[in-house]
Amino acid sequence: MRFPRRVVWNPIVLFPNRSEFTLASITYSTGGISLETTLESVSGHIFSLETETALREHSFADDIQIKKLSVSDEAMTEKPEPCAAGDSSTRADAGFEPPEH
Repeated sequence: MRFPRRVVWNPIVLFPNRSEFTLASITYSTGGISLETTLESVSGHIFSLETETALREHSFADDIQIKKLSVSDEAMTEKPEPCAAGDSSTRADAGFEPPEH
């Protein structure tokens, strides 16, 4: 049996915006340092949670203070997913259809 190398996402849980964008960001402090974490969306799905500073030593801190929380309304703005790099068309324009199961 051969498995596809591309992830097949369930289309029911997609955001209308299929481009790559920052869904949310939070700035907070703990242990005397300030941290920023971003939540990224790609192809209509939550894709990554990124923080530049290593979080292990702060994971269970009891002094976390949220300074700023920004949530984008871009998720609900309908935008098609772009094709491969260098191609200005979109998958919707190219007739992309997700595989059926």
